[in-house]
Amino acid sequence: MRAVRVHAKRNAFLAEEIPVPDIGPGEVLVQVHSVGLSRGLVSVWLFTDMIKLLPATLGHEIAGVVASVGAGVTNVAEGDRVHVYPPLGCGKTSCDGCAAGDESRCPSFAMIGYAVFGPEGMSVYERYHNGGMAEYVRVPAANLEILPAGMSFQAGCKLTTASISVRALSTASQIVPGGTLLVTGATGANGSLAVSCAPLFGFERVIAVANHRTALDRLAKTFPQIHAVIAMEELAADWKKSGGLTAAIKQAGGVDALLDFTPIEPFVIQQSLPALNRHGCAILMAGNPSLIQVNYLDVMTHGLRIWGAPHATRADVRLTLSMVARGHLDIEPLVTHRFPLESAADAMKAIMLRKDSPGLVVLDVKEEQHAA
Repeated sequence: MRAVRVHAKRNAFLAEEIPVPDIGPGEVLVQVHSVGLSRGLVSVWLFTDMIKLLPATLGHEIAGVVASVGAGVTNVAEGDRVHVYPPLGCGKTSCDGCAAGDESRCPSFAMIGYAVFGPEGMSVYERYHNGGMAEYVRVPAANLEILPAGMSFQAGCKLTTASISVRALSTASQIVPGGTLLVTGATGANGSLAVSCAPLFGFERVIAVANHRTALDRLAKTFPQIHAVIAMEELAADWKKSGGLTAAIKQAGGVDALLDFTPIEPFVIQQSLPALNRHGCAILMAGNPSLIQVNYLDVMTHGLRIWGAPHATRADVRLTLSMVARGHLDIEPLVTHRFPLESAADAMKAIMLRKDSPGLVVLDVKEEQHAA
């Protein structure tokens, strides 16, 4: 089968022919139609050692059709259109995280086609480290969800990504019931999804922060809930030292809840936190490795809540699926860039250089993208 692979000490995607994976009991072979590519995955590959087995087929955002099922599989059948939920855990009923459908809490946490995150994750990762940048992928049957009728594969592969934004919004709405929401990294994948869903969680006003004005204006034309946009390229040159972003957010009216999707540098989150209203909350889900400075007295005296959320749960994915099925969420318009599988290098360049302000980026493994 065709696959795009990564190798040790080579920062490039290589097109190769590799065997179709075999499947065992409780497993499913999925014929991949669409696979997403994200800044997080590319960054983990290029800048960390968390991808433990190389060469590997990356790709954790997967949608396709069930090609065959192993013994004991009853939740899906051949021909079903499916989304792959990528988190993996030990699967034991004695594990609090796995029992709750939140594998990110499991010591064996890993992700299909991605990396190892938990200290005990190598055993499950070894079986499923090859992901969706290929014609076929082997996955546990328990990690499959049926796509809603009429949903394209290109939108379907981004369901777990969408559910991460849904989790952030759900968490924020439980702490702060409505008001004004600030979304940083608003034009990226999770940011744009959060903006689109904000009113469903009680946030009728959104302040969107991103690097470039053009992408923000495009977002604002699509979503009327956007009250104000702040383009960092338009701030004073010394904004990182002078607090220019804090001032701009306060000028836009202040915020009750913050969703941070800025993947690098500490300056955006450090200057967004002081703009929170009293008893506001901040949800951090960007995977940003930076150290940040927080004013202790501000957090204490203003009653601020700062939460981290590592990933979406199975319940978050099912909530997102129900939102799509009811017509409350349309992921399709947020897919801004599509590439053939063999053009993965071009997709990576668009993501990392922010060329043409990409939102959701998808690789097409098969040409037909919509259900009949």
